[in-house]
Amino acid sequence: MGLENAAFVLASIPYQIGMGYGLLALASFWAAPADKPRKIPQLLLLLFGVVIPLMGWFLSLFLPWFFFIVPGSLGYLYWTTVGAEKAQDKAGAAVLDEELEHAAKMIASDPDNAVGYWSMAKVYDQRGQWRTALENYRRANELSERTLSNQEWEDIRARLEHELSTEPGQSALTHGIIEKSLIVVGLAYLPWSGVLALNLCSVMLFILWYRGEPTRWKF
Repeated sequence: MGLENAAFVLASIPYQIGMGYGLLALASFWAAPADKPRKIPQLLLLLFGVVIPLMGWFLSLFLPWFFFIVPGSLGYLYWTTVGAEKAQDKAGAAVLDEELEHAAKMIASDPDNAVGYWSMAKVYDQRGQWRTALENYRRANELSERTLSNQEWEDIRARLEHELSTEPGQSALTHGIIEKSLIVVGLAYLPWSGVLALNLCSVMLFILWYRGEPTRWKF
């Protein structure tokens, strides 16, 4: 029995390290939420993203039937936030569609309307369509420096060219490598303990999602 306990302790060390890292990351999200892309209310993030997962991590070590606490708590935050984001995205998309239609009408009535190209560029910029945005910003600057000054154009061009030069595959290679590695560790626990696997994987997946990092499986 003593050997079994010792084996359990040794085998769970990577899990404990991974969970400790994950819970510290979750606590940092609550302590400094301004830099993160997910706008979760502070109280909800503290309760369902820090306190309850911490309790679940501790309890599941001694009472395996509490395995659902960590993934359940983080899952609640995920689904409620995703629902709110989808509603905001839908409303925002409708506004951008209206702005794009208005800009197109301005250009149709006057092909040299710099404001129309500038307005269209802003919409494509917000949509992440960098190349089309760049072309429209360039046209606005060519038509009127009062609408888009040379300095503003140079700043915008540098930013968008940087966006265009960033390869998604390379970003996925370097971003979230710790979390992805710990997910692999968590999956390795499946044959031995589904509780440990579920807890560790759910925390790492939540961290990747909260940071808005790429989730391509490249190491």
